[in-house]
Amino acid sequence: APVTAETVYRVGSVSKLFTDIGVMQLVEQGTVQLDSAVTKYVPDFAPGNASGTAITLRQLMSHFSGLVREPPAGHYFDDTGTTLAQTVASLNGTTLVYPPETRRKYSNAAIGVVGYVLERQGGEPFAAYLKRSVLDPMGLTSSAFEPESALVRRMAPAVMWTRHGRSFPAPNFQLGMAPAGSMYSTMPDLGRFMSVLFAGGRTASGAQLLEASTLQEM
Repeated sequence: APVTAETVYRVGSVSKLFTDIGVMQLVEQGTVQLDSAVTKYVPDFAPGNASGTAITLRQLMSHFSGLVREPPAGHYFDDTGTTLAQTVASLNGTTLVYPPETRRKYSNAAIGVVGYVLERQGGEPFAAYLKRSVLDPMGLTSSAFEPESALVRRMAPAVMWTRHGRSFPAPNFQLGMAPAGSMYSTMPDLGRFMSVLFAGGRTASGAQLLEASTLQEM
């Protein structure tokens, strides 16, 4: 099937930018603080951390928390339907790779925790919260963090291949770390997103999604 402007893709790690915007909205509202210990918002978050230095939202969002790259549950190869809460809970069985704030360590697990903070603070599932607070205000009508039926019908079928010449349909099960990589979108919607960034956080309707100074801090 030919690709069109309405073709939907799962956009991978671009998802992280939208999750972070959701957090920065709460920062502007004074609901959360970037440099407070994340346990203030998720009290049962307790990966092994011999440093004694608390992990903060700022560290999680900038990949300076020292967390493992992938969570034990809810990762790319976990097709069991793991929830975001279960994904974050699985990190309690891990140990930090580096002490917080010492070395950059890319981590999908870290952004999963950030999304869980949004879920806990917003009082609704992460995907619903992001759609209401970020995607809809931007006018991204073909974007979501869950496989809505109208989007799935337009989703591009993907193929994976091996070095030995075997190819097969790419799996499309839902990741437990959805905040880090499970957003569905189209090219026009991503263009609208870029327009909001270039306009200093102002949407096409004239609403201020985030203050320009807050975007700069991201």
